[in-house]
Amino acid sequence: MQALVGTLVDRAAGAALRQVDRLAGKLDEIATEGGVAPNALLGGVRAVLQGKNPLWGAVTSAVAAMSPKAKIVLVLVLIVAVLLLPVLLLVLVVALLVTAVVAAVRGTSGHGG
Repeated sequence: MQALVGTLVDRAAGAALRQVDRLAGKLDEIATEGGVAPNALLGGVRAVLQGKNPLWGAVTSAVAAMSPKAKIVLVLVLIVAVLLLPVLLLVLVVALLVTAVVAAVRGTSGHGG
């Protein structure tokens, strides 16, 4: 009886391992043929299963799936964004100062009339 149970457990474990291997193969196939979005999704899922940050896993997998030209464009966009950030902050500060001056002028002109 014990040998029968052992055989059944071995067969069930073997079947489960075959299913896991089949699923892993399908996921690898999707990753190699799917492009950026499926790779990002799979990278996020893989990171969650490993207990890591899913956003970082998705981003790194998406970048890894990009063509070399797309990676160059991404780097250039990031460089331009970093260079323009101080300009955007300066524009924001000036806009806030103008808003404060306009509000102060309206406040003083309303009391004098």
